[in-house]
Amino acid sequence: MNIKLPEKFYDSLKTDVVEQMYNAKYIGAWAVKTKDGGWSLHPVEVFYQPVLKDPSHSHYFGVYVSHDGHVYICNAESAFSDPILGVVADSGEIVVSGYRHDYRTSSDGSAFIDGGRDYTRTNRKPIELTMVDGELKVS
Repeated sequence: MNIKLPEKFYDSLKTDVVEQMYNAKYIGAWAVKTKDGGWSLHPVEVFYQPVLKDPSHSHYFGVYVSHDGHVYICNAESAFSDPILGVVADSGEIVVSGYRHDYRTSSDGSAFIDGGRDYTRTNRKPIELTMVDGELKVS
């Protein structure tokens, strides 16, 4: 199954460096829940870390760049607390939208999805996916 993950949002962030520093895998730009329970306006670059040095931490962490250029790290577990909607293209590729206004199309151009976690606009019937150990799976 080929799933097209959301693309990197922060061009200045070197995801390969973060992967090496934390022995983690980059899994795309995703919205996370805010303190009021809504979804963030801007995504965070989410990484999956299979082995935790501190068991009180989450396997999912996010990195983002603030408006003033500072880099921050956060718990990104909430990005996957609810099912993720995706669409299946004619080629079988599954396309997902990671955050608000993240308009995505399949490689063959037959399917699109937009809206991330805030709304869903698509030309196909959505399917539900869940994140399991850093991999998206059809629910």
